[in-house]
Amino acid sequence: MIIKIIDWLEKKGVDREDIIVGLAWGLAWGLAGGLVNLSTIIPIRPIPITLLLTSIIILTELLFNPHGYTRGSKFWFTAKRKLLALTEAMIISINVLNLSWLLRRLNREHWNVVLKWIGYVGVTLIGIALIVGVFYLWIKINEKKVMKERKK
Repeated sequence: MIIKIIDWLEKKGVDREDIIVGLAWGLAWGLAGGLVNLSTIIPIRPIPITLLLTSIIILTELLFNPHGYTRGSKFWFTAKRKLLALTEAMIISINVLNLSWLLRRLNREHWNVVLKWIGYVGVTLIGIALIVGVFYLWIKINEKKVMKERKK
């Protein structure tokens, strides 16, 4: 998806290096801002910090993809993949913490608007899931028909 966006921006006349530097800068800025403001997001006590670190380690292990090794040093391959998974886990964790901080700062009069938008997004997701599910079942049923025709 990001590659398609980069290609689209290149067609519009934006330099590829500028796009990549901008994406990297935005990710680094967001991650650094979240880490700097970590003390305002969660209380600095042993249990919340331990839970945060444990969740980041578990998320890193879930996001780690060991497949794709072809040649070279297995150590550096694993180190690169672990670092990528750790970065993704940190971004996810910091954004979840920032979202919880934002939800705590909302006023009561904003909740009606937030709940309406959550409802709109939920209805949209349910609608998309139903359409995809029906299409998937339709393909599977037709696949069974094709397999029956092959056996004859």
